[in-house]
This record gives sequence, structure tokens and C-alpha cells, in this order.
Amino acid sequence: MAITGEKWQNTGQNIENVGRKMMPVSLAVAGLGVAAVKTASDFDSGMSKVKAVSGATGSDFDALREKAREMGAKTKFSASEAAEAMNYMAMAGRNQKITKIAIQHAAGVINGRNLAGVFVPSSRRASANYNLGSDGVIVLGVDESNRAWTTSSGWCDNQAVTIEVGNSTRGPQWLVSDYVLNRLIDLVTDICRRNGIYPCTYTGGKDGVLQKHEWYKSTNCPGPYLGSKFPYIATEVNKRLRGNNTVSKPTGGLYRVRKSWSDVNSQKGAFKNLENAKRCADRFRLKVFDANGKIVYPVGKTIDELAREVISGKWGNGEERKRRLTQAGYDYWEVQKILTNK
Repeated sequence: MAITGEKWQNTGQNIENVGRKMMPVSLAVAGLGVAAVKTASDFDSGMSKVKAVSGATGSDFDALREKAREMGAKTKFSASEAAEAMNYMAMAGRNQKITKIAIQHAAGVINGRNLAGVFVPSSRRASANYNLGSDGVIVLGVDESNRAWTTSSGWCDNQAVTIEVGNSTRGPQWLVSDYVLNRLIDLVTDICRRNGIYPCTYTGGKDGVLQKHEWYKSTNCPGPYLGSKFPYIATEVNKRLRGNNTVSKPTGGLYRVRKSWSDVNSQKGAFKNLENAKRCADRFRLKVFDANGKIVYPVGKTIDELAREVISGKWGNGEERKRRLTQAGYDYWEVQKILTNK
């Protein structure tokens, strides 16, 4: 899976920027006493933000406060700047266990890669963990270990894996194709399975697993069509979870991309996220194994097998080929890449 979006290294750049912004303020303050009062005020204000964003209380918050003071004494940054840096880091990470899944619509017909690109500029001030395009391509925007900025609610975003979904038509109905809806159900099932969420509930309120943007902000997101499908999504996800007999709890197990389970030297990567592992497997034409050595991908034909079938004419030509491969759940562009190199 292609990865775009938020980078931890940006946090360091923000720290530098905060320092540059605050130094002129300190220089402009007249008098040592006034400067001390302002510095203390800035520090208290900064730590209040950290407390609000991180949710830290009691001894945990006291420890953060002392760490900020220590950084102010031992680094080139002041305690106030350290507090501001902690605020940035608290905004990036989660402070709650994943127990919810928030589904939004993109309010437009847009492919997965372009949908993810919408959130790359920092000026956007929004993001999603996953971007599911109108073409069925899923792009990781923010790793699940980090909180995305999606629902306008810190309470929800910290508990939820968030998903943006591309539409097949524009308003007022904002329809979603059956293929993309099925891809969404697959993704929600995978999220539930990896995070030990069962059952996947839709209650029509914030106490359920599935969450709507419109509950937290004045908007009609996820639109009338997708919003009406939430009970169906929950039902289908639970069917698939039960069909797998057990729902795995988070264990830190990795998906490994190899030629075979026994061929350790052929490994190209190990991933917490199955979709990332699948993308790697497609790229190197390998298989994905779970922590027990069971093949979990591909479950259908390999990209090479599809390429041979395309050459023999089994999938048609042009737009027909693209449509048939996409509807069957395959990545048309990966198949085309193989054909180009043959």
C-alpha cells in the first residue's frame, strides 16, 4: 500500500520553528521581572494544552511537566518551547485504545492516490488513516498507531481508525459503487480483526463502533447513501469475522512477505498492516504470511497469472479490461506494469 501523509520528522521541524517564533518575543520584553512572569505564563499555557490534548492527569501530567522543565535546562530550547513540542507530539499520537471506526465520504469522484494527496499539504489541517478511492485503491494516510484529524472530535479520532471513501456519483445522493462498498467492508473487517473489535456495532449513536462525522460537526457526511449503509456494513463485517471462527486480539504479530515461509532469505519486509504487506507482495511478486506461517495473500490469482490471462485475451481490452479486473478486486495498474515489462 502506498504511504503518504504525516511524517514524524515534521515534528522536529515544528520545534525549530517554535523556537524561531518565540525568541523575538523574549527579546522584546523589557525588564527581567516582566520576562520571568511572561516565561512562566507561556510555560503554564503550553502545559495546559499538553494536558488537554494528551489526556494526562495526576502523576503522569506531573512527569510531563518535569520533563519539559528538564529539557528547558539541558537543551537549547526553553521550557515553554519544550511544552509546545510536547503538544505537537501529543497531537500526533493516540492516547486511547482503538475501539471505533469512523467512515466518511470524500464528497467527490476521486481515485485513491489523488484522495490521499488531498491531505498531504499541512495547510489542509485534516487527514485520515485510510483513503479508499472511487477506483477501489486503498492508500494509507496515517499509520493506525497515530491519531488522524478526521471527525472534528479529538475524543473520536483518538479511539477510531478513520476512513475516507470516494463516491461514484456527485450530490445529492453521493452514491458509492458496490465494488468500493465491498472493499470498505473488507477493510473494516481487517481493522476489527487486528484490533480485537467484536462485534462491530452500529447503534445510531456514539456508543457504537461505527462512527459518523455528522455527529461531531454540522455536516451531512458521510452522505445519505453511505450513511444508510452503516447497519449493512456492521452486519457484513460480523459475518466475515464469525466466518473466520475467531477474532484475533492485538499481539504485535507481523505479516511477512516471502517466496515461501521456509525461505527466510527471500523476505522483502515485515508489516503490521496487511494492506502494506499486500502492496509489497505485488511489487516483488511474492506471498504474504501471517505470524503462524499461513498464506494470507494472494487468495486469488497472482499478478503474473493475471498477466498471462490478459495476454491470452481472457480479460478483454482497453476500458473493458480495466473494468473487469477492477470489479474482480485486482489492481489493474499492477497488471499493466507487468505487461509493460514483458
